[in-house]
Amino acid sequence: MEVATVQNVYNLIVRKHDDVLSCCEQNGTAFIPFLAAASGDLAISKTMAGIAARAGATPTQVALAWLWRKSPAIILIPGTTSIKYLEENAASGDVNCRRRARHRRNERSRRQLHALQGAQLRD
Repeated sequence: MEVATVQNVYNLIVRKHDDVLSCCEQNGTAFIPFLAAASGDLAISKTMAGIAARAGATPTQVALAWLWRKSPAIILIPGTTSIKYLEENAASGDVNCRRRARHRRNERSRRQLHALQGAQLRD
């Protein structure tokens, strides 16, 4: 039996499945990020709001654009509740964040991930 796709929680903030994504890349298996936009966490982030504003996009578009560029194994299936958000999601492929901004976003989201994991451990 061959596995066609894998689906795990994966986004700018939650990246604990980097090893699974890497394995998918090596084996030609598609990876579908669940909760790809992490909208609630990203929407309240001042850092993400600033990056999105500089890119002329929404925080969700930046999050999806990051995933589009993260790996050729990633297939996005972002959920939507309206035509407006469907169009916003579709436009995420056109978001062009500078390399330096992507690097800063990667580092900040790693720090946020560690902070969130620490909070979960304390709960």
